[in-house]
Amino acid sequence: MWAAEIILLTDAQRNILNRMADGTHTPLHFKTRSKTVLMAGGKARNFVIAEKLSISVRAVEKWRGRFLDAAGLLAAAEAAGQYYKVKKNRHGFGG
Repeated sequence: MWAAEIILLTDAQRNILNRMADGTHTPLHFKTRSKTVLMAGGKARNFVIAEKLSISVRAVEKWRGRFLDAAGLLAAAEAAGQYYKVKKNRHGFGG
């Protein structure tokens, strides 16, 4: 059995994801994605995240992977002070 890659979140990323996850005007699919990444950043296993959010393990794997794919871009933008300007791609993350 392989272990899922760990997501390391910066404080700024965690704050943004928390606002999205808790936002009263945030679309449900963004809330779910944000919660997925937050839980993955808390080192929860994919099946645990899937069970708690009532989504498939495959969906958790997909969003974990997509966030990891965008992590370099997000970190570079944050370091340059442009974090808030990173354009969301069609998946809801930078790219």
